[in-house]
Order: sequence, then C-alpha cells, then structure tokens
Amino acid sequence: MDLSTISTADLLREAAGREDIRDKDGVLSYEAFDLIRRLSPLLAVDGIPIRMNETKGLEVGFIRRNTGFYKGRLWSIGGRVLVGETPHTALRRAFKRDLGVEIVFVTGKPSAVGTYVRDLDLAEELGVGHCPDYQTSPPIFLVWMKSEKMVFGSTAHGGQEAGGFEWFPVDQLPPEEEFGYRGYQFVREAIRTAPVDWHRQFDY
Repeated sequence: MDLSTISTADLLREAAGREDIRDKDGVLSYEAFDLIRRLSPLLAVDGIPIRMNETKGLEVGFIRRNTGFYKGRLWSIGGRVLVGETPHTALRRAFKRDLGVEIVFVTGKPSAVGTYVRDLDLAEELGVGHCPDYQTSPPIFLVWMKSEKMVFGSTAHGGQEAGGFEWFPVDQLPPEEEFGYRGYQFVREAIRTAPVDWHRQFDY
C-alpha cells in the first residue's frame, strides 16, 4: 500500500483505533509516545516528599535517577499525566510505581510550576529547565509519604527510574549541579511555599 496517497488525518484515525497503540495499563506504545513527544508539549506532574525530622527539622526527599540523560542526578518523582487522569491521580500512580508508597498532598494546589524545553542551549538562554525527551510545564506538589518502606519499581518501558532515595534538610540542599533537568530553581521555589505547620495535619 502506498501510504503517501492516504491523508494524515486518516492515518492518525487508523492508528488511534488500533489496540496495540496502548499497553494493558493504557500507556501509549513507545513508538507512538516518541512521535507525539517530538511534535507537541506534554502534560506532566512532579512531587517532592517532605517530612519533619525531630533533630534536623523540615526535610525534603529526592530519588537518585537510574535512567535517562540525567542518570545519577537527584530529582523529584513524577511523569506523564495519562488520558483519564488528573495531575493528582497521576502523581499517586508515579509514587506507587517508583517507590511503592501511597502519598497525601500537603495542599491541593501546586507549590510551583516548572518549565522545561528539549533544547539545552535554549534552556540555558531562557533560564529554564531542560528535558531532552519532551517539552512540558509540570505542576510541582509537596507530598507526605504514608510509609518510608520503599520498593523501587519499573516503568512501563522496563526501566527503573529510582536508583536510590535521599532526605535532605531544607537548609542543606546539595549544590545545584547535583540535580537533574536544570530544575533546581523550581525545587527551591516549591520548598519555599511549604506551610510552617504543615506536619500537624498528619499522624506519625
């Protein structure tokens, strides 16, 4: 069949109707996702765990990435928002997938919003974040983890994003170069919005 004679709209309708375009969890196949992420911005979400340490005060937690362009760097937990999800349900899914834990949102509203572009030179020029996979502006939520007994899981494509997890006092964060995605500024902004007495609403 000569596909050049078929309109793009008809090709897209055909592709959207195929059962193999998604896996059993409803996630787009890697080939379909790769095409979309190169053509348009994607909706994503990030979450930063916080806790109150009796001796060190307020702490925030980050995974040590085990995959991708920023392997070995610190970063938040998160990912794409799938069809039928809200940022809140997507973030709950991401924490369950990556760390095996349930979360509670400190507030219902995001504490910051990141901005990431695919081109590193453009990111440096604009002073924004860099995501080599897709352009996105994810809301960033502060969350409390119901358990710290973590089980690092795998993504839909088989990679284990979290190679480790570390807590840091908010006034003793690692240097900017330890973080991935040129997103240190967004991390700092999110942390600054943490309510002073946020921990009083949770049971330890």
